[in-house]
Amino acid sequence: MKTKLYIAGLMLGALSLSGCSKDDAAENPGTNDNGTITQTFIAEDPALPDGYGPESRTAVRDDGTIGFLASENMTSHIWAVVNGVKTKSANGKTGTRKAGTPPTVSVTHNAVSGATEYNYVFVSPNTNGAKIDESSFSTLTIHLDEAQKPAATSFDAAQDVLISRAVTAPAPGSDNKAQLDAIQFKRLFTFFKLTLDRSIVPQIPAGEQIMSVSVSTPNPTTVFTGDATVPVSDNPEECVPTFTSSSNRVTADYGTGISLTDDKLDVWMVVNPTAFTGLEIKIRTTTKLITQTMESFSSAFRGNAINTMNFQYVNNDNITTTIVDSEDYYVNGVTVDGVTYNSQTAGAALIGAGATIAPANGGVLFLNSSALTPSKAQGIVNDLVVIGRYSDAPSALPFQAIWTLRNAAGKLVFKNLDLNFTAITTNGYYFNLTNSGSDVGGMKTLCFEDCRITFDRTMVTLYNAAATAGIENIIFRNCKMRYEGTSNSNFITTSQVDAGLDIFKTFVFENNIIYAPDNGAAAAAALNFGLFYQEKPTAATGSLSNLAITCTNNTFVNITGFGSAKSAAYFSVAKIGSVLFSKNILYSERSDKYPAAIAVYYDYNTNGPWPTIDLQQNENKAFNTQGWKLFSTAAGMYYPDAKIYETKKETPFTTYDTVTGRFVKDAAYAGYGSSLE
Repeated sequence: MKTKLYIAGLMLGALSLSGCSKDDAAENPGTNDNGTITQTFIAEDPALPDGYGPESRTAVRDDGTIGFLASENMTSHIWAVVNGVKTKSANGKTGTRKAGTPPTVSVTHNAVSGATEYNYVFVSPNTNGAKIDESSFSTLTIHLDEAQKPAATSFDAAQDVLISRAVTAPAPGSDNKAQLDAIQFKRLFTFFKLTLDRSIVPQIPAGEQIMSVSVSTPNPTTVFTGDATVPVSDNPEECVPTFTSSSNRVTADYGTGISLTDDKLDVWMVVNPTAFTGLEIKIRTTTKLITQTMESFSSAFRGNAINTMNFQYVNNDNITTTIVDSEDYYVNGVTVDGVTYNSQTAGAALIGAGATIAPANGGVLFLNSSALTPSKAQGIVNDLVVIGRYSDAPSALPFQAIWTLRNAAGKLVFKNLDLNFTAITTNGYYFNLTNSGSDVGGMKTLCFEDCRITFDRTMVTLYNAAATAGIENIIFRNCKMRYEGTSNSNFITTSQVDAGLDIFKTFVFENNIIYAPDNGAAAAAALNFGLFYQEKPTAATGSLSNLAITCTNNTFVNITGFGSAKSAAYFSVAKIGSVLFSKNILYSERSDKYPAAIAVYYDYNTNGPWPTIDLQQNENKAFNTQGWKLFSTAAGMYYPDAKIYETKKETPFTTYDTVTGRFVKDAAYAGYGSSLE
């Protein structure tokens, strides 16, 4: 038996924006003839319905009911009440709101045996509702994309998310119909308009296309876009998103480009209403990247308002603007680990903004802007290279599920990307080497270069791996890594298995910044963090004696590699091929214990000559109240000496900000630590 739900409402006519009132402008005055950067937020106007936007497909009235200006697709989420328990109905469908007097939407779904009533929640647009987890009646999951595709003068309608209040209808009678006269909706996000005017921004080259415009804040915890859970409620005002994975950036992506009609362009975006301090605007043209940074700028995106800003080119103490020639890797090519990739490379593809990539298929993927990864675990069985298209702006690629490396002779390469792994909460790792059928676990080369990485647990593990699984070459180069974990962890671990260790040949960790935002003696994130950890070293049937570790010119901030375990060190191994640890800056605000560079379990003193373990006592700079030990000297460990690095109690940074992840070295330490800031 089928059940139909009919919704009736009133059509709302098109409204003009001319009646909008304005707040006083918040200005950063310029100091030259180029003008100023001016922000104006348009306040709520009683003459307009709450949340109404320009070119809007919908209008939300003051009472929460909605009027549709055009046909509207929405997803219905339906739960049946059986014996007092709400249970998800089998097949909620997509409904289309149709114009008429009154406009209606009809949604058909299967009847549930024994149901006494049905509960309905509607989410619009349907493209967003399709991403929703329907398993719980208490919350729905909404995605607000970082990369949006606005029309020439309007926002991206696919991001303008509306959610209805939860409504209850009795089980159908003989007429098999439940009638509801009014459904209330709430607009979850708000509108932001950025106006570009070539008459006041002559630095936008005449005749060039605008490829994209992005807005971001220096604070990674600011929420502009991302994944959020929304409570289901009878009261729309209670439907406030709580972000489980977020981004501090939003980008209007124009694909192949858009012209400034009459030398002006209104860039519309949909954003989460939030307060923020500091703002960076990036305008990418066909050949240039114009970046304007306002470090002291403080304001907020308001809900139920149109937030506007006029972009004007200006430099002063609070506003810096740069113009650089933009390097297009897709067109001009880029070399990673000795191989050059461009549009002519076999398997090369240009990925549009917001698209979901198919990593299992392999290829050479150039991300035009941000992209998405699949929501389920992926087996990587083909060579895959993922590259952010423009050298000056890493493309965002948030991970939603683990990847299993099953290409023992192949490669997985990430270049110029913003990788956020923190949405993965179902496992203690992000990459593993489990085999499956004829697909053998392992990888020849795993490479991260010029990436920003946010993580909170183990990056790669051999957990449940095949006996022969390993990674021959691991490379992290020129990356900025933010560790948000709150418990002991290791970056690369041979967890749970001992075989396959002889496959590991090189681990290169070069010119990276790796930091934890927590400071002080009680910082959980710095309790015990290792870069490479061999579990069960004394019982290992395999050996890491083929592995050469190179760790040079890195900056470690509150990544201390110590804790209660004797293995607490950057590198914890039994047998090892060689280690070079040179020109690194080691900084921590903790002082309760000695951290160590390497922990060795194998008794080289008795069983054979020590391998080449060069920790260069005079070529690393250690900052805390105690210093770093070269070797762990805990009970049961083996070491050729018990020396520590020379202790320095000052700070090596002229700028030290664990919130934004910016660390500028004092000139006195040139040549040490990472060249990144």
